[in-house]
Parts: sequence; structure tokens; C-alpha cells
Amino acid sequence: MKEELSTMSTLRYLLPVAALLSSPLYAEPIAFSAVDSTEFVAEYSAGSKTGYGILLVEGAAGGMPDLLAQKIAPLGYPVLSVAYFKEPGLPQHLESLPLEYLEKPKQWLLKQTQTRDDGLIMVGWSKGAELTLNTVARDKDYKAAIAIAPTSVVWQGRGPSATPVSSWTYQQQPLDFLTWPTPKTDQPIEQAVLETLATHHWQTHAARIPVEQITAPLLLLSGGQDDVWPATQMAEQICQQMQHLPTADCTHIDYPEAGHLLNEQRMMGGTVAANTQANRESQEVILEFLERVNSLTEK
Repeated sequence: MKEELSTMSTLRYLLPVAALLSSPLYAEPIAFSAVDSTEFVAEYSAGSKTGYGILLVEGAAGGMPDLLAQKIAPLGYPVLSVAYFKEPGLPQHLESLPLEYLEKPKQWLLKQTQTRDDGLIMVGWSKGAELTLNTVARDKDYKAAIAIAPTSVVWQGRGPSATPVSSWTYQQQPLDFLTWPTPKTDQPIEQAVLETLATHHWQTHAARIPVEQITAPLLLLSGGQDDVWPATQMAEQICQQMQHLPTADCTHIDYPEAGHLLNEQRMMGGTVAANTQANRESQEVILEFLERVNSLTEK
């Protein structure tokens, strides 16, 4: 029986030193095996626990999400690490990518013996968080989602097109998007993005991600020193959009001194020390979230 929860919160999260020292982040790298498929590019780790399979995706860097995979796989659940562009056989640019591409890897993951067949969980960061939120808003098979450095709207794609195009399509139609701002001289990118959101009235703009359609638990993680985009403010916008839902379950955890990906191996704001700590702490938070989601519904 499903336990109905209502969680709408923004937290500044700290863990005891003992929890940090025991973090699975320090485990040996997890081995992944390439999936034999002509329909998608992915690698799989069966894990040590039976539960909802986790489908995870990279951000604007493209290719396989190896760094994110090594953050999630040590938690023990089955993980399917999926590339959606910038791999052989896939588009080479983040432009007009169909959300439906994830349907085949989703079905593959649901059929694995280590995974529950009643749903799955999606994880992504940065542009992968944008992909995650847009996907989960349109597909009820996802029982939860984790978005690291999320956005509340769809932004333009990144590629060679002479005029801006959407990052994504759905049912062969481009998703509405906002054009990426050009900061004024000495203007922080955070301010430029927030001005763009305000100017275009993001709450009612067609580019807004329809997160009110997400009925599954949502975990948002952000860094307060993000130098890519203002994920902290956009994560708060996402939870605010969901707060009127009777079973809303949106948790935002912010790490004020950390950067974009909360990861010291890919610095995008903040200090090495702050990102290292946020990386450890957020991994523990993710583990708690995954265990809670798996306990909500008995298979």
C-alpha cells in the first residue's frame, strides 16, 4: 500500500563527521557492462540490492554519465547509465533530441531480474536534470526523480544551428524554450538568467517545465555558488509550483558553498573543499531518498 506523503522543503544539509567517513563515495569504482542494443547506448550495473532500477543521464557534456554513475552505483541499486547524445550512433549535438529516446532503455531496465517491474527512478544533473524533469512530468512509470542543478524551464539547445532551437522534442514537436541570455559587462550569469526568467514571466511561459504533472517524490540538489546557472533559485521555483498539489513531495537541499554539480572532480563554482563535502553529503541524502522511495510501495 502506498504511503501518502507531503514534503515541501528547502534544507541546508549537514551530516555528522562519522557519516561522512563511512560514505560509499569512497568505495572502489563500480564496474559497468555495455548493453547490447542497436536502439540505445547504455551501460549497466546490477548492484547488490533489488529495488527500483535507476536510469541516469549526463548533462551538457554529453556521452556516458560516468562521473554521475560512480556517485549513484555504490549505493547498491541497479543502475542503467544512458548516453543520449555525443556517442557513436547518436546525435552529436544537444539540439532537438526526442524525449522518446529514453523509452527503449526504460523498458530494458524494467525487464531486468534485479529491478522492480512496477516502475523506475530517473537521475540527471544540469541539462540532464532538465531532461529528467521533462521526462518524469510526462511518464508515470517513474516512481521518483533526482535532479542535481535543476532548471525550472527549458533552455535552448547547444549546437551549430544558426538560430536557437529547442534542446528537446516530444511527439515530434519541439518543446518551447527560452533563449540563453548574454550577460552584460561584469554581470554574473546568475543575474542574467534570473532577469531572463522574470522578463519572460517564466511562471506562465510555455517553456516552463510542467512539474505540477509530477506525482512521484522529487529530490532537488543545488549549490549556492553555481557559476553555470542559478540552480538554487530555480529549484525553489520548482517546489513552489508543486506546493498546491495534495500529495506533493518535493524536497530541495541546497549546499550554499558548493558549485554546479556538487563535485570536486568537475569544478563549476565553489571551492574544492566545499564541493568535496557536498559530494559526500548529497550521496548520503540520495541513499536515504532511494530507500524511502523503495519502501513506499510494496511490490
